[in-house]
Amino acid sequence: MSLLVWNCQGLGNPWTKKGLCDLLRANNPHLVFLAETKCSLRQIEKLKRQLDMFGCCVEPKGRSGGLALLWQKSVDVQLQSFSNYHIDASVRTDLTGEWWRFTGIYGEPDTGKQTTFWNLLCWLHTQSIRPWLCAGDFNEILEHSEKEGGSVRAEWKIRNFQNCLVECGLQDLGFCGAPFTWSNKQPAPLTIREWLDRAYSTLPWSLLFPEARVLHTDSPYSDHAPLIIELQPKVQWDLSGYKKCFRFEAA
Repeated sequence: MSLLVWNCQGLGNPWTKKGLCDLLRANNPHLVFLAETKCSLRQIEKLKRQLDMFGCCVEPKGRSGGLALLWQKSVDVQLQSFSNYHIDASVRTDLTGEWWRFTGIYGEPDTGKQTTFWNLLCWLHTQSIRPWLCAGDFNEILEHSEKEGGSVRAEWKIRNFQNCLVECGLQDLGFCGAPFTWSNKQPAPLTIREWLDRAYSTLPWSLLFPEARVLHTDSPYSDHAPLIIELQPKVQWDLSGYKKCFRFEAA
């Protein structure tokens, strides 16, 4: 079983929609979380019919935002909560037969409002004891090495992210692929790249899926790299380049 997690930056663009279809054909994900869809409920309903998938969505505010969670009909999904920042659901598949939890994330891009998002994530942590996978665009980095170019990120912003993860008991699943998942796609010396799109889990989830792996792929249709999360890889991965993130202690 696999998941696709992608900040697609607008499915109204036919090329972006083509990119999504290409990703679905190549990876056959059972669960798909999309951020910044910029799509109405009607547009998402049409997409569900075209892809022959179930799903739910959060409509955008004005011309920005919008979330969608889609799943194959062989997957049991129970929606738990949603906001402009997240879609939270309980998931069950034939892989284990057990219920676990997935939260698709779109972090607050305005650093002045990030506290609201971190508080929401901490609240979500208290809502269930099921094994938890949390993935998406967090719009923040965990350490300075995760940003290349541009201004230096304020230390307190990084520390707030670290403290939130510690409070939620979330551990980075690591990744295989390019070290950055977002780029402003500008030529040097204006290039800025960051690791914003990530996957985290609680220890019970990692024990439920001990072979889970995260792949940073690429797409020309968005500034963000799609994430492929394989719960039980069909083929043996070359883990020589697999990177794990350090765990942080609360400040």
